[in-house]
Amino acid sequence: MDAFTKEFCKFLQANNMFTPLNMRVREASRIKNISGCYVVNEERLNNLSDEKFPEFRSKRYLPAIYAHLISLAQTERLVSLHEDAHPATDEAAAAKPAAKKAATAKQ
Repeated sequence: MDAFTKEFCKFLQANNMFTPLNMRVREASRIKNISGCYVVNEERLNNLSDEKFPEFRSKRYLPAIYAHLISLAQTERLVSLHEDAHPATDEAAAAKPAAKKAATAKQ
């Protein structure tokens, strides 16, 4: 699997298929910025030439690319599911900065 992943990423990079993604994800009552991620650029995928597209298909990269693109829409849902499964942990994490701020203010 590691060899497939390395070749897959190398191929995508060589074909300029990556684009940076900055996400804003709601976590408890906060918004969390996530940067440094790269995703497959769907527009570039859709604009592949008639010569290049069969190469993606013959290497069996299309299912992984489509799964990746679909999964991007599920990020908020995953955070929500995590919050539902671990409400005390998330509330405690959100309360820590407020408690620290209150303790600092008393000093």
